[in-house]
Amino acid sequence: MDRRAGHSVPPAGARGSRSTRVIDLREDEAALQSALRKKWRQYVNKARANGIRIVEADGDRLPEFYRIYQETASRAGFLIRALSAYQDVWDAFRPGGRAQLLFAETTDGEPQATLFLVRCGTRVVEPYGGMTEAGADSRANYLLKWEAIVRSKAAGAETYDLWGLAHPGIAHFKTGFGGREVRYIGAWDLVLDPLGRQTYEVAQRSRVWLARRRHGMTGGGGVGAAAYQGEG
Repeated sequence: MDRRAGHSVPPAGARGSRSTRVIDLREDEAALQSALRKKWRQYVNKARANGIRIVEADGDRLPEFYRIYQETASRAGFLIRALSAYQDVWDAFRPGGRAQLLFAETTDGEPQATLFLVRCGTRVVEPYGGMTEAGADSRANYLLKWEAIVRSKAAGAETYDLWGLAHPGIAHFKTGFGGREVRYIGAWDLVLDPLGRQTYEVAQRSRVWLARRRHGMTGGGGVGAAAYQGEG
């Protein structure tokens, strides 16, 4: 803790992961594919063999995205915002062609996995995504992420940011797609009123506890790989 000039600068706590994985899309597609773990390539092929197809959707399908995202959050034990928050992100980025919504669907049109991508310059980021239980069985999320990487490269992006390694399960799943781990200093707060800060921290912990209780999340939120990648 930094006490310069009588102030403290404590870590900001849970404000997102301080590390991510970034894939260099300047490599050719064959190199990107060879960077996949062997098992991950098998899962991509399994999804194709299961008839999974990847489709791009417009904003009118955000409620479908949100339903899958909610299911994933409930299964994995993390909290998400209201649908309106993701609509705001879409509305901010989509007019310039900088937001993309992808679904992995069966031949009958049943969505089994989804990704919400945003682009800034030559960088594509995947901040939101999820899968259904059926998607876990079909490995739809593997094919979806691979296609998102390939399509981002085809659209001229130079880097694909897998956006955070918040839990071991997430890290294990994302590492299988290659790339390199990038670590950041993270978010910090400059505390000007220590007593006020303590009050704020107690209120925040209480808010999260109540929200988790309201959503039936009584555990600590730690999850394994299965919640994200569909491994039984």
